[in-house]
Parts: sequence; C-alpha cells; structure tokens
Amino acid sequence: MRKKGELAISTVILLILGLFILVAAIFLVSTQKAKFSDVINVFYGGANVDSVVESCNGFVESEQVYSYCCEKKKVRTDDETFEMTCFELKDEGFVGGRIYGIECDLEC
Repeated sequence: MRKKGELAISTVILLILGLFILVAAIFLVSTQKAKFSDVINVFYGGANVDSVVESCNGFVESEQVYSYCCEKKKVRTDDETFEMTCFELKDEGFVGGRIYGIECDLEC
C-alpha cells in the first residue's frame, strides 16, 4: 500500500509530460506569432505590415540571416499586395525605419 503523500510513478510521468507540452506550446506561439497573425488577417483582410516588421526584427534578433535576406514575405497594405525580403523592405517608406538591419552577403 502507498503511504499518504506518495504519488504513483505514472502520475509523475504524466505531470512531467504535461509540463513539457505546455512549455513547447508557449514557445511555438511566441516564436510564430507573425505567421499566426497572418493566418488570422486572411479572414479579416487589411494590412499586415506591422506583423511583417515584427517577424523581420525577430529574424535579426535570432540571427537568422537567410530568412532575413532571402525569404520573400507577402506584404499587404491597404492599396496593394507584393512580396519582398526583409532586406528590401527595410528601406520602404511605409515601414518608417522600424526594421533593424543586418548585412546580407548571401547568394539567395
């Protein structure tokens, strides 16, 4: 018989597994928030410039040079939709200098 206050091994394993899943879900939501907001904005329309700026700055902070320099992002303003890399987008007027810069020495 178990004494008062002892947990079964299966209960401990389930607690650890649940904690791991919770941490993984928080990590995914916090790192992929720009992609998540792009999916939501498809249904509501409108511009996605702010979420693209956030994702570009996230690439700089996490030193993802290829994603910053080579991957094209779909950018929607109220008037038009186009695809640009973060490096190209950095100097656009509607961004207002809000994107951090890194050197792009890569061949894409």
